[in-house]
Amino acid sequence: MDGALPFEIFWRVVLPLIRPALATVALLTFVSAWNEYFLPLIFLRTETNFPITLGIAQFRLQFDVQWHLMFAGILIMLIPTIVAFLLASRQFIAGLTQGGVKE
Repeated sequence: MDGALPFEIFWRVVLPLIRPALATVALLTFVSAWNEYFLPLIFLRTETNFPITLGIAQFRLQFDVQWHLMFAGILIMLIPTIVAFLLASRQFIAGLTQGGVKE
């Protein structure tokens, strides 16, 4: 890469090599943030600002547990996580198999 600027070297050499690692970190960070329970429980005081995890917990505590409604809410809560995994799955699986495939 004679004559390339440092950003161009990063963009064409380094970024393709670390793309699976970036996808893995992004996916794990998203799942961790999406499933956050304790920090919103500690810091948020109004129920209008609660994330869906606290909303489901409040639903369980306030009313008689209707399991079919509880599981429907949990399924709705899982949809963004599944979509995020499907979007990052190609890079995620490439990162898992990168060191195990012999060429």
